Amino acid sequence: MAAARRGLIGLGAGLGLWVAAAAWLDHAGQASAAGTYDVVVVLGCSPKPDGSASWCIERRTGAAVRAWRAGRGARLVITGGAEDGGATEASVAAAYALRLGATDLVIGEAATSTRENALEVRGLVGEVSALVVTDQPHCWRAVRTFAAVGVAAGCEPVVLPWSARAPMALREVLAAAWYTARGWL
Repeated sequence: MAAARRGLIGLGAGLGLWVAAAAWLDHAGQASAAGTYDVVVVLGCSPKPDGSASWCIERRTGAAVRAWRAGRGARLVITGGAEDGGATEASVAAAYALRLGATDLVIGEAATSTRENALEVRGLVGEVSALVVTDQPHCWRAVRTFAAVGVAAGCEPVVLPWSARAPMALREVLAAAWYTARGWL
């Protein structure tokens, strides 16, 4: 009985730390980075099954185009591959950006992770400064991942409703731990 209680207390403490870390990551991603950058980067997210823009693509790409129009970066870099052989995240987001009036796009269609996005951006435009546009809980890991590959970055967070942010923040705790263990941050 005592062992079971200690196990439950340990499980509760572990879950409490996980939730606290998720809340911290969510909070850390709230502030928009100040200043101007060489490029504005849209990190990929999955399109709809029919290949059209998902709400994630529309939110991130819309925020990136607004930042680009405001002069926060001279060029717009759109990244994201396809995990299922369908339309790439970047091609769908680029089509949406063009509909919003963006020009001078750089498109990278190979990346399927944050680290691959950072490496692809460096390969496409070099070791520049980048304003990375992604969801709020993802900002902390995205900025550090870009910095680790030689791209100085700030983040423009796309704020989600808490119902969508909470699960993403919980996932980000695991992703940040994985990236840290791999030496990618």
